[in-house]
Amino acid sequence: MGKRLDLQKLLLDLLGSGNVYYQPPSTTNMQYPAIVYSRDQIKTTYANDSVYSIKIAYEVILIDEDPDSIYIGKIALLPNCRWTKNYTMNNLNHDAFTLYY
Repeated sequence: MGKRLDLQKLLLDLLGSGNVYYQPPSTTNMQYPAIVYSRDQIKTTYANDSVYSIKIAYEVILIDEDPDSIYIGKIALLPNCRWTKNYTMNNLNHDAFTLYY
């Protein structure tokens, strides 16, 4: 659990505000820009018939009113991160990333 809390701190520092949410319930009233993230997949590597390593991938979604948000580049520069898609919902821009952390 400590690694996820480290990721939470990293995203809070990156955004510079408290608008970072891990699997928020639908009743959460968010302020923007915001980052919403959740566990997406677990990548397991095997060696000698045993588990060698486990890497957890998170879906990180930046939600911002600005389609050219400065945070897109900041998230994209994180190690083991790749941009996956962009979409608009409720007049807000969503940029999704996959981040192995």
